[in-house]
Amino acid sequence: MRVTLTALCGSDLHLYHGTVQGMEPGQTSGHEFMGVVEEAGTEVHEVEVGDRVVVIHFNIDCGHCWSCRHELWSQCDRSDPKGELGAAFGDTQTLPIR
Repeated sequence: MRVTLTALCGSDLHLYHGTVQGMEPGQTSGHEFMGVVEEAGTEVHEVEVGDRVVVIHFNIDCGHCWSCRHELWSQCDRSDPKGELGAAFGDTQTLPIR
């Protein structure tokens, strides 16, 4: 997906105002974003290339660890290489493991 617009959520404001530590210069905040689907795998049936979509799901998860297999995506063991439990778009400097 190519992101075209994003918005800050109330949870992002904790980082922005410094009440939760972790913001670094150049970090992009915002996990409520929209964009255009540029590529879709063979198992994707709900959207097609060219569709405009909105994504509000902020958790980053691998989809394969114990937590993900038990639908506990926010507790994914593999999404944050720093070793912290789980990761979220716009909340850390980590990248998703896929």
